[in-house]
Amino acid sequence: MTRVSVNEIKEKVEKLALKINVPADLLPGFGQLKYEAHPYIEMDNRGIMFFVISERGEENERKRTDNIDELLYWIFSGITFSMASNFELKNRIEDKDSRRLMFEKQEELLGILNNPGDKKKMKNIKEF
Repeated sequence: MTRVSVNEIKEKVEKLALKINVPADLLPGFGQLKYEAHPYIEMDNRGIMFFVISERGEENERKRTDNIDELLYWIFSGITFSMASNFELKNRIEDKDSRRLMFEKQEELLGILNNPGDKKKMKNIKEF
């Protein structure tokens, strides 16, 4: 396990976000809650990274990892899903399953990020 700081994670996320023009409001918070029901990243003193979503003071989701690539996948899976959903809404095609267009766009965005695990995981989504 290579130990990274929250600031280093933030820098990696921001660098990747530039590749696909992520709107700032889709980026997670780092070290603390950004706003309700929005992901944020925490790290404990052992270097374990947490992907957290809280709303009204209660955690809805908390994933933990010591693998930066896994954390980046969690972050960008949600970001690209939101971006792909917005893309589909603006480009809806009558008589076509909207999920297909959305998943194709999400796969395209993850492909641009060039994280080797993404395409494998996205393959499972396409089979939906």
